[in-house]
Amino acid sequence: MNRFQISISAHRIVKIKPGVVFNIIEIITMKTCQHFCATDTLKRKGCCCYKSVIAGILFNWTRLSKVTSSNKMIEIKAPPGLVTQRLDNLYTCMKEKKFTDVTIVVKNKRIFAHMVVLAGCSKFFAENKDNLSATFSNFEIPVIEAILEYCYTGITRIEDKYLEKFKDLAKKLQISLITVDQMKYLEYCHLLDVLESIDIIVENFKTVHTQSCFLNFPAESLAEVLKSEKLNVSTEDILTALKTWVDSDAKNRRNQLADLLSLVKLPSISNELIITKLLDFCNTYPESNDFFKRVILSIASGCQSPIYKEENTNGDKIAIIGDSNSSTANIIEVYDGKHNSWTISKDFKFLKSDFASVLANDWILIIGGYAISEKVCYIDLKTGQKHTLRSLYQGRYNFQAVAIHGESSTDVYAIGGYGNDILRSVERWNSGSKNWERVAPMLKAAYFHSASVINNTIYVAGGRSRQNGNETSTNELQVYWPETNSWSYRAPMIQRRERHSSVVIKGKMYVGGGFIWDTKTLLDGVESYDPNTNMWTSYCTLPNPAEGISLCYFRKKLLCIGGNNQSSFNNQTNVWEYDEISEKWNALKSLNKSRVRSNAIVIPNDSII
Repeated sequence: MNRFQISISAHRIVKIKPGVVFNIIEIITMKTCQHFCATDTLKRKGCCCYKSVIAGILFNWTRLSKVTSSNKMIEIKAPPGLVTQRLDNLYTCMKEKKFTDVTIVVKNKRIFAHMVVLAGCSKFFAENKDNLSATFSNFEIPVIEAILEYCYTGITRIEDKYLEKFKDLAKKLQISLITVDQMKYLEYCHLLDVLESIDIIVENFKTVHTQSCFLNFPAESLAEVLKSEKLNVSTEDILTALKTWVDSDAKNRRNQLADLLSLVKLPSISNELIITKLLDFCNTYPESNDFFKRVILSIASGCQSPIYKEENTNGDKIAIIGDSNSSTANIIEVYDGKHNSWTISKDFKFLKSDFASVLANDWILIIGGYAISEKVCYIDLKTGQKHTLRSLYQGRYNFQAVAIHGESSTDVYAIGGYGNDILRSVERWNSGSKNWERVAPMLKAAYFHSASVINNTIYVAGGRSRQNGNETSTNELQVYWPETNSWSYRAPMIQRRERHSSVVIKGKMYVGGGFIWDTKTLLDGVESYDPNTNMWTSYCTLPNPAEGISLCYFRKKLLCIGGNNQSSFNNQTNVWEYDEISEKWNALKSLNKSRVRSNAIVIPNDSII
């Protein structure tokens, strides 16, 4: 189910305006009841409105914090999150039909609520407070329920097909929504519990860190922001924000700088930033010297490589291998770049559909495949012969395999895919031991994803996962760090996608084409990911929307091979080469056989296959 969240950001999360909270409190604290019951204060204590308020705001007085005093008045401040807790209590009362005093009728269904809450959020209800019943015949029940949830909690989720109706109803009821253009919200962020707003700060960090309210963030909240894997801004922005934050109160904050700098991820540091931003830190705040040294040592030890070395394409041939169709999956075609020609290799009858393939030294490993196969073999490019290897622990298909080449051996990873269900599991094969072993599983199970290797780190992009019981295409980027056998999230792709392809060019990952399962949409966009900045950028558009394409970096050009642009019966033989200067795709010699969800592998010139 595709759901929308209304938000101040592109992710559309609705947060209640501070003014709404205070409108509710203003009504609650009126000395004489201007609500819907008798004005006598003794009678007022027995009205349903009063009971609902009491039910919503009761809390344990022992949790009170930050008591300050002046000459005659004592100010008592509630602990963080208490306002949200009060609203949640009221919402629970509404769902359990406790102390309700207004009835909303929609589609022959009655929904009960508290007028005190609705009047605090909606001018419509505030101006019609004597009318304890309202009928909305032109709106669906999910729309009404979403509006009520928003009024009570300040956040709601709604299916995209109801979004416009939701906005129409909000306008009719004169309920204010936070949108992307209403950035004045940031000016009031100090009125909210900052810990409750971490997601909003992360999503809007590029704007937030330029606002005056950013200077009031506590160090603990800033640390939570820096820890977030969804922080999609450049390292330069992060370092600029940190220095601005420290400069605003250097006396009290400089001792916290080292801890905050330690949360900046080293893969995001480049040489230029080290020379400029970090030296600036060191000159101003010696407390950052340890972090500066850690970065230098990391580079010297090879843990990261800001200066990327271009891949060795190692020849003028491409082997296109695999297919989702079993009738062509056993046929390998080889492209000769010098003569712009394709030749069909011999028929490898042992090959099935939907397997993964990867180059490991002079071998092409063939792993798994349809009907949850756990078999593994390889084609020796020196002899052209097929040999069997030890099987996977878990049979899988529609997964990805990548290789990390070391000085003495090569590790091959089989990642995710489909078995008896969507898989999180990952297995590693070593060319020295010839054995498979299980390693840390992905954070989220996925199949139809892509996987690429940059500087010995594996980047798994998109795919199809399960959310709320339904399968859906995702834009998540999961990253595996072999040194620590651990996974983490990095910035998500711009576009959700599955059945796409990815390739690494000059230290960046390019992801293109694909399909959105829940909307049945074919994609033509190509976007690039820079691990140094943890940011995605739109790169170009494919000649036509297609899923199951194979992207390949060959002779310093991006190639797009095969794919499917309509249905499983319209697989393509097209081969395109992208000219970055003219920003155009040029057609190369077409395949002999159509291909979808195959793998394009650059192989040595003298390969026998």
